This record gives sequence, C-alpha cells and structure tokens, in this order.
Amino acid sequence: MRRLWVLGCTVPLVLAGCAAPTRVEDVTTPERLQGVAISGLVHGGQNPVSGSTVTLYAAGSGSDGGTATVLTTAMTGSNGTFAFTANSYTCTSNQQLYVVATGGNSGYTNNPQLSLMTALGACSTISSTTNISINELTTVAAVWALTNYQNTYSFMTSYAKVGSTTGHATAMANAFTLAGQLVNTSSGTVPSTILPAEANTIYTLGDILATCVNSAGGTANGTNCGTLFTDATPYSGTAASDTVGAALQIAANSNQNVITLFGLATSQAPFQPLLTAAPADWSVALLTTGTKRILFVGDSFTHGRYLPVRTYNNANMADENYEVASTSSRAESSSEPGPYGGIPGIFKMLTTEGSTPVSYDVHIFAISSTSLANLYADGTQVIANPQWDDVVLQEVSYLPVPPTQSGTSSSNPQTFCNSVKTVEGGIHTANSAAKVYLYESWARADEIESYATSSSTTFASAQSAITTSLHNVFYQAAANDGNIAGVAPAGDAWLSEINTGGSDMQQNPYGYSYTGGLSPFLWYLYQSSSNPSTTSTAPDYLHPSVYGAYLNALVLYEEITGLNSTLLGSTEQAAAALGISGSIAVQLQGIAHAQVTSGSTTYTGNPCSVT
Repeated sequence: MRRLWVLGCTVPLVLAGCAAPTRVEDVTTPERLQGVAISGLVHGGQNPVSGSTVTLYAAGSGSDGGTATVLTTAMTGSNGTFAFTANSYTCTSNQQLYVVATGGNSGYTNNPQLSLMTALGACSTISSTTNISINELTTVAAVWALTNYQNTYSFMTSYAKVGSTTGHATAMANAFTLAGQLVNTSSGTVPSTILPAEANTIYTLGDILATCVNSAGGTANGTNCGTLFTDATPYSGTAASDTVGAALQIAANSNQNVITLFGLATSQAPFQPLLTAAPADWSVALLTTGTKRILFVGDSFTHGRYLPVRTYNNANMADENYEVASTSSRAESSSEPGPYGGIPGIFKMLTTEGSTPVSYDVHIFAISSTSLANLYADGTQVIANPQWDDVVLQEVSYLPVPPTQSGTSSSNPQTFCNSVKTVEGGIHTANSAAKVYLYESWARADEIESYATSSSTTFASAQSAITTSLHNVFYQAAANDGNIAGVAPAGDAWLSEINTGGSDMQQNPYGYSYTGGLSPFLWYLYQSSSNPSTTSTAPDYLHPSVYGAYLNALVLYEEITGLNSTLLGSTEQAAAALGISGSIAVQLQGIAHAQVTSGSTTYTGNPCSVT
C-alpha cells in the first residue's frame, strides 16, 4: 500500500500538522492525551451546512463494529465551520478518531436525514493545525474503507458504531489510513493520484448521497431522501433513515440496485466527472498492506478479444477504460464488450494460488488495434501514474516485426523502440521506483503463412524467423532503454511449445479442418460461442486461443513475480475455468518456466534501427 505521511508523524494520515496533544497522567490509562483545539468545515456538495451537530468519536475496542465513544460536540455556523475547543476531550494515543455531522441546512431547510463523516486516524496525530473537511466524498471514503477492509473486516455498523477487537486494531488503523488516501481529509477532495476509474466511482457515489444531503430531508416516498433510502435498501433489508446509513447499505451490498442508484446522479451533480454508465457493482478498490498495484497496457493481445478469455476474472480487477464514453479515443470496441479480464485476469488468478500466493491489485488499460505510442497519448494520466508498482507494456502486433517479414509498410521496429523509451520515461517520472516490463509478442500465423509463401520456405522456418526478430527487437529495446525491469518472452515460449511441447499442440492452422470444440492451437480458431462478431465464421490466426492466453499469463507470472509456475500443477483454477486439461496446463507451465529461467536474453544485430 502506498502511504501518505504527515511530516514528523509516526502514523500515516492525511492531515496537516503534527504537534502532539498534551499528555495526561492517568493511573488506568497512562497514555491518555489532552485534546487540542481543532476546526473544520461541513459541506453538502458545494454548499456549506449550517446548524449541523458535529460529534468527535473515538472508535470502540470491544468488538468489530461495536459502539464508539463520544468525545465532544460542536455546532456549525452559517458558513459551515465548526471547532472543538482545547481540553474539551481526551483520548488515548492509539485510539482511532472520526467525526460525524448530523442534521443541518445545506441551503434548503433543516434536514434531519443528513449525516456525513470523516475518518481522521490516531489521536496522537491530531494537532492544533488540523483542519477537517466533512462532505459526501469523505463519507464515501470512510464508509467503504471501514465497511469492507481487505474484503474481510467490517469495522462499522452505523455512524455511532465503529470499532474493532484488540486483535483487529492494526487492521482497523490501516482502514482509517486507507480512507485518508481515497479522499483527503483536510480538503475533502479526491487526490490526483487516484486513478480515473476509481475517482469517478467515488464522485458518483458522493453525488448519489448528495441527492438527499442537499434537500429538505424526509423519509416518505417522493422525497429525495426517501428515494435514496428505498433504492439503497438491500433485497431483504430495512430502509436506512440517514445518509451514512444508506452509504453503509450500498457498500455492504455493492451489487444490488446498481442501475437504480446510478440513475440518482445527474449531470448537474456537485462532484464531477461521473461514471458514464452504471458499473458492475459499487465496489471501490481497497488496497491491502503488501499489495502491489500493477497495470497492463496493450491492445487485444492483452485483453484477448475472444471469450472466455476476454472477460475472464474481470470481477477481481479493474478495467480502466470500461466506463469511458463511446466518443472518447479510449473507448473500447462495441464488438469486444468489457469489462476486460484477459491475460491480466489469468495472471491475477495465478497470483492467488500455489504455496506462495502474492497480493496484486490488477488493472488493465487496453484499446484494440492501438500502438503503444497512441495508448500513451490517449491515457497518459492512467499510465504515467505514481500509484503503479509494476507496469507491463505490449506493442501492437505488427509494429515490432521487420516490414520484410510482416508484409506491411506499417511495421516499424524503430518506432516501437522509441515508444518504449518515451512511455518508460513517463512512468518513471511519475514513480521512479516502478518496475516496467515488456510483454513480447508472438509470431502471427497470418504473417507466418504470408512470409513462408513469399520467401519460399516452410511454415516452421518462417515462424522461427519472425519469432527471432521479435526476440531481438524486444530485448534490444529493453537494453537501449536501460530502465526496463524485464522482458516477458511470450513469443519465445510459443515457439518453444510448438517445437518441444509434444503432440498436444498443432503447429500450422492453415488447412486445418475445424470440427468444433476446443482447437489445439495457440492461435484462436473460430468457435461460435467465443467470437465477438455474429457475422464472422473465419479463423483468426493472430489472437491467442485459451491455450495461448494461458501460456502468455504463465510467462508474465514467472517474469514478474519470480515464482515457479510449475508448482501450480494440474489443478490450477484458471486452466480449469478456461477448459484446459490438467495435463496440458502442466505442459504449458513447464514451457513458461523453462523459457523464463533458461531462455536466451541476448539479441543479435541492431533491430531497433529498422524502419
């Protein structure tokens, strides 16, 4: 998890100032601290909330979601400001504090259904310079972090019931920290480092709550608040009676009433930009300690194009372009609907298995038939983002191949090498510690067949020649750049599988008689249940089949994690879900392991000079 720190503080928190409160001697609580004066502002959308009661709470320590302790209260003035006076409260140094605003007038009339909150953090980090912002966005951050931390812990059951057992105290402290990372508790805004897909989800959720906050209140049908409470009620639940309660229900039942709730946010809502379409659910990506955040950048060779690969495991990762408007250059093809899972989805599943699971928050930024240069131009804000620990770059398939072999003048290995350096530079400008990997392409069967014909050679010889060219240019691009963490040699692994993997995998798809079922090729051959187009019945010859996609993910897994994929074995879950037999899964695992650990990483010639 990337932590935001306050200068001089020993606990991560997004608050200004670090002067410690005065220590108070207490026989039973020796680390009890005398509270300092702190102030803040309550807003409903962009409007100040007057006459609101603001309560400072200390999270409980008896049970998860248990009763919190009221420390002190204040009332907001006409401009929404409030202040807790010095010495009006005490707290122990490690108690987690939060504030709740209830009732008040955001410009309409007093609204008894209004409730908003902000998670602050440990008492020891609060200082006299601390400023607190309370609004719908801080409410979303607090509720989502405290309700479903690590998809395991629920530390909140109402705004007055936030707490943890002693054994879960560290996890709850991390959840408070996470809330401050999602939304800045001083400004009440989403930090620029939060990715667009996540930020837009937070904005949309804030706008859904604002429909009630910025109203006269009420619980009856037809009132803004009544509508929100009805729409937020889970299928077998009771309607909430305040906005924090509604937020809790949405967070805890994120896949229910999604479209109805989405309809509450309008283009005139206070927080922008909104999601352009209803999401699959209302989850907000919550990182856990030790989790690495990885972005896969590419085109259909990354998302896989065909079912079941294209959407595989997409519920457990994030598609950065899924919510993008159809008029945007980042829009995904309507014939290849997302959200995408693809090869990154398989990678995600692999990381959760075996004797050494690793925690990755996986994201994909994929636009079909798009070069690396154009991907970067269209998505600089996403790709060159400081939150990434790892970034995987895939180039459009024809570009790195010499024109003499691809048969198209659009091929330009030099352009590919230049793009690698440009994109890598942008990523490392944003985060110098990020690791950048290149995802090596494989020889396309259509290019192999064409080159074999034009050069009067065999399919096997042409495949070997194009694979060698791809190997050379990817490894030279990495060497010329100097800041590439590694090359995932997928193309080399394809050639190795066909040459040494045994009779299970066929080599030349041209002239193959398709008889239905799962075709034994690394390239995709037509299957009506998988093809995105209902009018095309032709083989593909370039995108990966389930076998090819699985092999690609294994190579990426080995290269990025350093783990041995052969330990995943015949019962590996992704292979089973994709319809790959246990014996072939083991065979492909062995090919990936051998290629990454023993394959050549050198290159010959100067392919990056080819235009």
